[in-house]
Amino acid sequence: MPVVIPRHDFARNYFHYTPGQHVVFTGPTQASGKTQLALDLLEYAATPECPVYVAVSKPKDAVTSYYAEQYGWRIVRKWPPPKKLGEYFGDKPAGYVVWPMFGDLHNDRENVRVVLAAMLAERYGASARAKKAQHGIVMMDDTRDKSKVVGLDYEMTTYLTMAGAMGLGEWVFVQKGSQQGDTALMSYPNAAHMFFFKDPTTKGQQYIADIGGVDPYYIEWVLPQLKPRQALYIRRAGPELAIVDSDSRHGKIGLT
Repeated sequence: MPVVIPRHDFARNYFHYTPGQHVVFTGPTQASGKTQLALDLLEYAATPECPVYVAVSKPKDAVTSYYAEQYGWRIVRKWPPPKKLGEYFGDKPAGYVVWPMFGDLHNDRENVRVVLAAMLAERYGASARAKKAQHGIVMMDDTRDKSKVVGLDYEMTTYLTMAGAMGLGEWVFVQKGSQQGDTALMSYPNAAHMFFFKDPTTKGQQYIADIGGVDPYYIEWVLPQLKPRQALYIRRAGPELAIVDSDSRHGKIGLT
C-alpha cells in the first residue's frame, strides 16, 4: 500500500501546489469528504498572491461556512464585489467565497449562473490582460450541478484548457466517473493532482484505475482498502502516490 500521511502534514509539507495547476477530487457524494479535504489543503495552497475563489451554488453549506470563518475568507454575494478599505492598501484575503443570494425558487438558478459566470469571466480576463498574470484558484465544488444544472460547462472547460498557463487553476469535484458533464470528463487529462476516495462499485473502481496514470491493476487493488474519508493521492509528475489520512485537525464538519 502507498504510505499513509496525516492530513495536516500532507497539506503543509507534501502538497506542492503551483499556480495554474488543476486538481480533481473523485468520490461518492455526502460520504467521502471531498469538500473538506480540499479546504484543508487550501490552508496552505491559497495565499493573497494566489487566492481561492470558492464558487457556491446551494443555499446552505456548513463546511464552506466553517472554513471561511476559520481562514478569514471574505464572503461576497455578487461579482465584482466592492473593495473593503484595507484592500486599497494591499490587505487582501487569501480567499473569497462567492455565494449568491438564495430564496427565490424560480430565479435562484439563473442568479447563480450570472454571478458565478461573472466571477469566472472577470478573473480570466484580468489575468489575460495583465502584464503579470493574476494567479488564483477557482474551486468549483458540486461540479456536476454547476456543469449540467447551472450551465457553466463552457466557462469551466475553458479554464481547464486555456487558463492554466495564466496561473489560474481549477479544482473539480466528481461524484462518479461518467455522466458528469464535459468539465468532469476533461478534468482528468488536465489535472496535475488527483485525489480518489473509496468507490464501493466495481465499475467505479475500474474507471478510476484507467484514468489514474498508474498501473490500473494496482489502483484497483488499493481503492477498496481505503478507510472512510481517506483519499488516494496521485501526482502526475513522477508519478507519486500516497494516501491522505482522514484525520482533519478540524474534525468532521458537516456531511461532506
